[in-house]
Order: sequence, then C-alpha cells, then structure tokens
Amino acid sequence: MQAILTVLFALSYWGYANLAEIAGFPRQMKWLVASAGLINLLYLFAMLDQLEAGYWILLTAGVISQLVRWSLVITKKWQPDFVDERLHLYDFWMLFAGILFVIQLLKNPLVHYDNYSHWAVMVKYLHFTGHLPDAGQKLITFTSYLPGSSLFIAYVIRFLGYSSWAMLLGQFFLIWSAIGGLFAVLPDQRRQLNQLVICIAISFSMMANISIRTNNLLVDYLLAVFTAGALAGIWALRQKPLLQLAFFSCWLQACS
Repeated sequence: MQAILTVLFALSYWGYANLAEIAGFPRQMKWLVASAGLINLLYLFAMLDQLEAGYWILLTAGVISQLVRWSLVITKKWQPDFVDERLHLYDFWMLFAGILFVIQLLKNPLVHYDNYSHWAVMVKYLHFTGHLPDAGQKLITFTSYLPGSSLFIAYVIRFLGYSSWAMLLGQFFLIWSAIGGLFAVLPDQRRQLNQLVICIAISFSMMANISIRTNNLLVDYLLAVFTAGALAGIWALRQKPLLQLAFFSCWLQACS
C-alpha cells in the first residue's frame, strides 16, 4: 500500500507541474509553481479545518490531471507546444545532483538543532492532529513564520510515510523546485556558459551552508532559495503580467 501511495504522490506532483507548464509558465518554473500552488491550496483546506480531506482531494486531482494529459498525448488529440524543446546542461546537472542529494537524505536522521527547529514539531503536529495549531495549545511557541513549508512536508509524509527521511525529502522538494526556477532568468537557454555559472553559484551556496545543512527542517536556507527562485520567476514573467501576478501571489503566501 505504501508503494502505491508513493507512486500516486509522484504522479500527482508531476501532474501539477505539467498544469503549470500548460498554463504558460516557463518549463524551469513548473515545479516551483506546483509547490507554491500546493501550499496555498493546503492553507485553504487547513483554514477550513479539512486538512485530511484536502490531502486526498489534492492527490486525486493531481493524478487525474496527469492521466488525462497522458491520454490526450497518446491519442494525439492534443500535443503540447513544448515537446520539442531540447534538453540543456542544467537538466542533467539538476538530475544528477538531485539523485545524490536524495541518496544522502535517505541515510541522514532528522536533527533538531535548537528551539527554532519547531518546524519539525509543526510537521509532526499537523500529521498527528490533522489541523493547524490554535492559540490554546502549548507545543508550538515560535509563531513568527507562517507554516507553509510545514504544510507541504506534512502533505508529503501523509503519502510517503511518517519518517525522518520523508520529512527531509519533502523539504528537499521545495528547495530543489526553487533552484530549478533560477534557470528561468537565462535569456538564451542555449548558452551553456551561463548555465554553468548558475550551477556553480548554487553549488557554492550549498557548500557555504555550514550551519543549517539539509538534515533538519530549519527554514533559513529554504527561505533564501525560495525567494531567489521567486525573484527569477517574476523577472522571467515580465512579459506576462497576469501570470506574474498569479505567481507572486502564490509565492507570497508560500514563502515560509
């Protein structure tokens, strides 16, 4: 059953990313848009106190969208405009580096550094109670940040299973989707030198991330890279003001 839920989650997440691309967002931004959109939808269900139902509704909707897309492409009733777009250097770099990070996260335990690691506590609270904390509870004491990332991670572990590596993997999805969005700033996707410069800059930022790392749910690095991805997306959408406004609105709520 767990394997089936994992496959369904992957299909659903992919389905939302493809919907973002079909809507007109650049291919480099589709995972970031999907992540930010899911956080906003999870917020909506959480505010309605229907978080558990929201998990299943969002999973089902994403799977259906992906299956419909596949069926239309297979039957040749619809052909996306972007199927002929070539692969680029950063596609291979993202895939290779992403696989290495996932393998490493599978081996790492979840580490709580200090009181500010309450985001891990928030994820556990959401998972076991099924709703956002209220003013009367005593467990969550640090409330200066919105629980957007915690909602997304709780959504991930709902289907991948409750474990340390699943929580870390959920946060990794957010970080990696934001990093992918950085490549949307390239005016010419064929310039491999420009792609290489961004890849090197990302690598140095991760190497310099000594205090935070990726074996905890602190949001310091996540906030920085999510903001950088959002700024790149806003610039890339400068000729599409409606999409730019929609993206900015989603990011404003999700960047937490």
